[in-house]
Amino acid sequence: MLVGACQGGAVDGTAGPMGAGDSNGAPAFAPAESVLPRLTDDQYRNAMVDLFGDPIPNVSLEADTQPHLFSTIGASLTTISENGVGSWEQAALDITAAVFGDGPRRTALLGCEPVGAGDTCTRDFLERFGFRAWRRPLEQEELTRYVDVARRTANGDPWAGVRYATAGMLTSPFFLYRVELGEIDPERTTRRRYTSYEMASRLALFLWGTIPDELLLRAAANDDLVTEAGVREQAERMIADKARLRAAFKHFFAEYLSLNKLDALDRDATLFPTATPALGVAMRTEVERLFERVLIDEDTDFHEVFTARHTTVNSELAALYGVDAPGATDASTWVDVELPVDGPRRAHDHGGDPFDCVACRSLIADPARPVRARALALRIRSASP
Repeated sequence: MLVGACQGGAVDGTAGPMGAGDSNGAPAFAPAESVLPRLTDDQYRNAMVDLFGDPIPNVSLEADTQPHLFSTIGASLTTISENGVGSWEQAALDITAAVFGDGPRRTALLGCEPVGAGDTCTRDFLERFGFRAWRRPLEQEELTRYVDVARRTANGDPWAGVRYATAGMLTSPFFLYRVELGEIDPERTTRRRYTSYEMASRLALFLWGTIPDELLLRAAANDDLVTEAGVREQAERMIADKARLRAAFKHFFAEYLSLNKLDALDRDATLFPTATPALGVAMRTEVERLFERVLIDEDTDFHEVFTARHTTVNSELAALYGVDAPGATDASTWVDVELPVDGPRRAHDHGGDPFDCVACRSLIADPARPVRARALALRIRSASP
């Protein structure tokens, strides 16, 4: 499934049997207009850590939109505002100021000491950095342009020139957007396919929520990612990196279930005495742990998310569910428990499942609202496989 999600292909309006219509007289397939999705806030910050390492300044970016639940869809459908463009520029300047203002850190990043504006050290670094940030090799004209930026902005300080050239690369559309133009498929010349570098970017952003690592870019350089076998090999390697996969999955399901709204569960204590802000955070953590256990740690059937009776709880959830949880002495300690068949399974009611947290986050003083919230949870559950 993961390989199929990334493999795909770029198709023109007249390509193949779909483009020609079918024998029943159905109209020819007309693909939607191509778009250049931009990096989401999460992808941008992850990319900065991969490029520079920790710590990274907490920069302010234009907020993502989430039509149809996901910020990746919003990044494909909405345009960036003028203020948003300015925030990208300021973020690049702030991050490079922090990195290049630290002597040992900047030397480790470059692997050399520039002795003159636009020298060999500068050029080699910009070529390597641009390759990683733009997810493809730089054309010589592009590289020359940024070396010239380093030369013109140095003002007697080679490090300043490198910093401004690096910031310039981070404000380029080739970094901020996913540029996927494709190439002619030699086996079906009326169609286009993703290039290996485009596929590397798709894999990394989909599975890890960040830019490709060196191994993925090396596979792209060898043109290994135009075949299903090549994509599968890299996808399996990436899935085996549990730490990166865990972070990406957590972000995916947080958006799918709008779990961030549980972080501020502020309800009328008279009507909902157990609905505290701390309880909302606990609900979110429990659901995240359940998905991680089923999908990553145990790699079992996804349907177990809907049927499992074993979960992890802290003291607050144990009290709410009415279960014994030896060891869960406070809100920060989590222990495994088996929920009784005849007891409440989750925080909202007695027939719940992991998605009852979706209903919980919608509870307000309006007595009718819990019913509507429960209906929302049921709709989400019925839409799941």
